[in-house]
Amino acid sequence: MEENLPVRTKREVTYSDTKGLGDRVSKTLDELFGAGYNMQFRPGIGVHPTEVEVNIAIRSMGPVDETKEKFTLDCYFRQYWTDPRLSFNESVLDELAMNWQFLDKIWRPDTFFLNGKDSYLHKIAVPNRFIRIAPSGRISFSQRLTVSARCKMDLHKFPLDSQICPLEIGSFGHPSQDIVYKWANSPLSMEELSLAQYNMVNWTHGHTTSQLKNGNRSVIFLHFQFDRTLGFYFLQIYIPLTIIVMSSWVSFWLVKTDKGQETPARTGLGATSALAVVTIGFGGKTKPQVAYATALDVFIIICSILVFFALVEFALLNFLDIYIKRYKEKEVLKAERARILELAVRSQRDLISYSSESYHNSDHNGGFRETSLNGKRPDSFENILDEEECNFQKKTVEGSHKLKCFNFDKALHNSKLYYSTTEFLHNLDSYSRKLF
Repeated sequence: MEENLPVRTKREVTYSDTKGLGDRVSKTLDELFGAGYNMQFRPGIGVHPTEVEVNIAIRSMGPVDETKEKFTLDCYFRQYWTDPRLSFNESVLDELAMNWQFLDKIWRPDTFFLNGKDSYLHKIAVPNRFIRIAPSGRISFSQRLTVSARCKMDLHKFPLDSQICPLEIGSFGHPSQDIVYKWANSPLSMEELSLAQYNMVNWTHGHTTSQLKNGNRSVIFLHFQFDRTLGFYFLQIYIPLTIIVMSSWVSFWLVKTDKGQETPARTGLGATSALAVVTIGFGGKTKPQVAYATALDVFIIICSILVFFALVEFALLNFLDIYIKRYKEKEVLKAERARILELAVRSQRDLISYSSESYHNSDHNGGFRETSLNGKRPDSFENILDEEECNFQKKTVEGSHKLKCFNFDKALHNSKLYYSTTEFLHNLDSYSRKLF
């Protein structure tokens, strides 16, 4: 036995009903846009200002460009206002959904973005905009826009910075006595946003009055707070530079030897580290081009100084080692020259003494005068050379005061650098390891 099941029937729309609905819409539009409507005048002109409510639905956002100081967002920009001249009988229709071509037949507020830079309306495949009119005359106007707005940024803390970017909306030509803007009950809605280098952590909205030359303007604004993500900069700059700087410190553990076997390794390591810091820190395009130093610039400069000091420390060690070796060789030559000179003068003195004795023995009057260097006995020829050098220094100094000659050789001989050069250089390396 078959059960009686309910049968769904389609709603039948007759040709007469469709034709009647079209006639009523056409008649309503003729009455609204007839001779009594003038789109050149705003609603309530001469009586009260026109209130325009605004709502924004953000579909996507980015990029936030610190180089050009701007940010971009893709949104549905919606405006609502009431025009009593477009009210109609509610029994005819609940709402008139108009084609975008009807926008040329009604009055619209001249809304623009005060800090906009490069905005445009989407027109694929048709202009993305529509208008709806309620029986009370309330108009809903929506359009899809891509807005690029100016955002003044403070990059002193880059890349640890946080930026607040405004979006300001107002009338282009009407003062606040004619058009007043305000936010709708839900001023902003957005989908889940994904930005490359930023996270939007907060947003605020408000209303203000902007003072211009031709009067005050009603302005509403949104403030977006962006925090920069640090993953890219840690992976590309901070971690590589830290590793390079620490690698340059390895040269402190390459112990100084008498044969200088560590010289090529320490020189190559220091030069390579310096070039790597310059390439990564100053050769990339990740830094904003601003006239002041950012936090990233300070970090790069510190890394460069540390690597440079490590290279200079080795240069100083190598210089001191070579200088002491050459100084000791010079002392050996100087002592040998003094010994030869002393032998020559002693031979001359013996010869003069012998000649003098021969002269006295021959009963001649007069005598010979014993001569020596500067009329002094050459007790120590090294002291004579040092004294001559000191006198030369005194003659080259201009001024009324006398130069007190500093005995550099004596000071150097008493230093640890002279009598224990290798131990002194190893201690200097040890101090460098502790300092860095």
